[in-house]
Amino acid sequence: MQNFNLPKALETLKTNHYLGLEVQDRYYVILEANHEETIAKFKDYQNSFELILDSSNRLESYIAELNPLAYDIIDFSEKPIVLISIGGKNLAPSAIMPDSSIQIRVVREGELQQLIRKFRMPILLCAINDEDISMLDESNTFKCIMQDAFLESSLIRLDPNGRVEILRS
Repeated sequence: MQNFNLPKALETLKTNHYLGLEVQDRYYVILEANHEETIAKFKDYQNSFELILDSSNRLESYIAELNPLAYDIIDFSEKPIVLISIGGKNLAPSAIMPDSSIQIRVVREGELQQLIRKFRMPILLCAINDEDISMLDESNTFKCIMQDAFLESSLIRLDPNGRVEILRS
C-alpha cells in the first residue's frame, strides 16, 4: 500500500479500471463506471455504488430527467449529500440499479475531486467490508486522508416529477 499520489492513482485507475483506498481503517474501491468487467467483480456492492462527480454541473450527463431542485440541494447543503435519482444514463448497465436509479455524490474538495477531474470519465465509489479487502490488490491500493467523499451523508431521493424524499438527514 502506498500513500495517495495523484499521478500514480490516475495511472492505476486508467490501467486497472479500479483502485482501492484506505481511509482511517476503512476500505473503499473506486471503479470506472463504464467498465462492465470491473463492475462485475464488485457486483455484490451494487447497492452501495455512488457515482461521484466533481461538480453539480455534470448531473444532467448521468440523469435522464433531472429534478431541478438537485442543484439547489447540492449547492446549498453544508453537509455531504447523496442524491438518489431515477433515470441513470451514460453508465455501464450494471452501474445502474434495477429500478434505473443511481446514487450521486458531489465531491467538493480533496484528492478525490482532483482524481475525478483528471480522469474525465464517470467514477463509482463504494465502501467494502473488511472481509472483502482481499479483492483489492495491495499494489493498487492507496492511503487517503479523510475528506467529504467519505463522511456520512444525508440521503435524498429526487423524482423527476418534483417529489423530494429525505431518507436520512
